[in-house]
Amino acid sequence: MLPIEDYELKFYTNARIVSLERRETDFFEDIEVNIKGWNALIFNDEGSIYAIGTKLHMPAGSDTFEIIR
Repeated sequence: MLPIEDYELKFYTNARIVSLERRETDFFEDIEVNIKGWNALIFNDEGSIYAIGTKLHMPAGSDTFEIIR
């Protein structure tokens, strides 16, 4: 798994759902690709780039996030 870096924290639905998303780039791990908007959890498997899509949700009345996807 690659380091989590160069990302933005995105808020959805009144800040009850959050996601870490990559910023725009021309290259990633020496591969010409723009990964803007991809999830921050990303890995390179022999030249193919994959992202693990996750979003976090804070249930009503709670102060902690749960993984929903």
